[in-house]
Amino acid sequence: MAFTRPFPDDHTLRLLYDSVQYQSHDRGGGDPRGKTDLEIAAEVERERFFYSRYERWLPPPGPMLDVGAGWGMLMKYFQARGWDVHGVEISSLQADFARHQLGLAVHQCGVEELDSLNLPPLNLVVLRHTLEHFRDPRAVLANLRSRSAPRSIAIVEVPDYRSYDRRAYGDRWPAFGPWHLWYFSRPSLARLLNDVGYEPLHYDYFLSERIFGNKRSRIQRFLRRIANRLGAKRIFSGRNLAVVARRRD
Repeated sequence: MAFTRPFPDDHTLRLLYDSVQYQSHDRGGGDPRGKTDLEIAAEVERERFFYSRYERWLPPPGPMLDVGAGWGMLMKYFQARGWDVHGVEISSLQADFARHQLGLAVHQCGVEELDSLNLPPLNLVVLRHTLEHFRDPRAVLANLRSRSAPRSIAIVEVPDYRSYDRRAYGDRWPAFGPWHLWYFSRPSLARLLNDVGYEPLHYDYFLSERIFGNKRSRIQRFLRRIANRLGAKRIFSGRNLAVVARRRD
């Protein structure tokens, strides 16, 4: 694994999360403010790719927490499937949109402020490209585990530091952003989860959704992977690592 040195201070990080650069980068969907209801509904519907990727591992619908909820599209998709959705988001722009435009319970705060939210025991915690943002990922995961129900599930997605595209880009790897503090590989992420009381159940590698857009067929995914391995790494960057883990009791 790798890390940023020195870490930006809290004030700098908050400015970064409300910057135009971050809004356009975050989760690949861009800024939905000003889009029509139909366009926003289409963005929510795209979250079916995330849901279907992990559906076999999900517990029965109940309380879930989206850590780094962004604009709230994933929460909205889970809500439509019967989940009691909650979210935390440090960006005031994104949290306001999720609350006022989507009607979601998104709190503009960090994980360290969960004490004030009075959340129910969580069946599911999602950290989709957020763990790498925290100063102390170990403390974050331990905090979330303590608020989760027995046998609950955590889904963690991060950029893969061991990926071929990271080696191809070198210092110009797109995942090297000023808001990313940690860079994980499968062994380092598995060790961290085990240390705080989670049992990894399933690992997955996948190319960034920013690359695929709406084209998600298995043939297209296969062809793009072949292109990467044949040397077109600079065209199709963005391999990510996902871990599905169960709370160990």
